[in-house]
Amino acid sequence: DQEAKQIAHKAFNRHYREHFGTVKAFEPKVRAVLEGLRRIGIHVGVITNRDREFFEHELAAVEDTGWTHLFDVDVCGDDTPLRKPHPDQLYLAVQKLDYPPDPSVWYVGDSTTDVIAAKRAGMTAVFFNGAQWDLPWLNRIFPGTHKHPDKPDVVVNDFSEFWALVLACEIGPP
Repeated sequence: DQEAKQIAHKAFNRHYREHFGTVKAFEPKVRAVLEGLRRIGIHVGVITNRDREFFEHELAAVEDTGWTHLFDVDVCGDDTPLRKPHPDQLYLAVQKLDYPPDPSVWYVGDSTTDVIAAKRAGMTAVFFNGAQWDLPWLNRIFPGTHKHPDKPDVVVNDFSEFWALVLACEIGPP
């Protein structure tokens, strides 16, 4: 129910506005990975269900220097009529980059919502397993059933694994 979701987002924003503060990196190595991706010519974007009002402040405040320069595109929850798991935000991002929405575009996310959005958009779904869930739990949240068909194409447990995956796909085996 879209109306209920919008009411919930407004309530969240009202409270978040009063309580957000210090902004930290998602993981210690993530800045180095983002810089490395840019060095090897990979375009990088960020897609969030967070509203732009908060996202722009947070991105500018990460590590006290900001990470705005590390992304080629960003799309926020209030940039499209529908938020993830609907693929509108992903479609907008690839449109801004002039890329086709196909498996050559990797969408890295840390939630089932992210995986669903990527699969619905026809992109490669990379699940970032930062919570370090074990295989039985991953199979439970991504059952691959008729009712819940969306499964990640690949799971990485940290950004070192992600970086190794990128290098293997971009450069190939030694």
